[in-house]
Amino acid sequence: MLATEVMSTAQMMDSARIYEKVRHEMANPPVMYFAHIPGIFDEYIINTVKAEGIDIPHDYVWQGGIGVAKKIDALIRDHNFSIGFCSGGARGLHHFTEMVGARCSITINWGGTADKLLQLDEPVVQRFPGPVPQGVLDALSYKIPDFRKAYDLQGLSPKDYENFGPVKLFRSNFEDAWRKTLGLIQKRRTQ
Repeated sequence: MLATEVMSTAQMMDSARIYEKVRHEMANPPVMYFAHIPGIFDEYIINTVKAEGIDIPHDYVWQGGIGVAKKIDALIRDHNFSIGFCSGGARGLHHFTEMVGARCSITINWGGTADKLLQLDEPVVQRFPGPVPQGVLDALSYKIPDFRKAYDLQGLSPKDYENFGPVKLFRSNFEDAWRKTLGLIQKRRTQ
């Protein structure tokens, strides 16, 4: 099983708690994963910073999705959850390289990501266990309300999940691709 569109610590905690409760009631519980999407999260934050003219260093924004991922990983360890952690939606090489050392599975595209990593052939450095600087977290939390909502455990409630900005962006990417696919199918059928 996979819970996707997980953009916040609250969403992961709710998914993990539900799974922990249910799996203990089952003789053969299925394996459960959740997918945190730091690349889409960062894309949303970057779009917000540009649209609202927020004055914050690009390097800080670049650390937002990975910062949430690091907090999620710490929460999984602290609570000893048996839910699996997946990461995806890379929008840059750092969405893969900064995850080295995390206990998770990571998906990346071949073109523009995996092929570039192989081409660069840089040393593998375990950075994930290192903390995000507190000043970066403070600036992101202060200047970008949706980062704060994702990072804080009480930042979102279940009624907020569906309409949380990064979740809506993630879903709209799939919906746009589906519409394009339907258009291509229709075009081929009329040829």
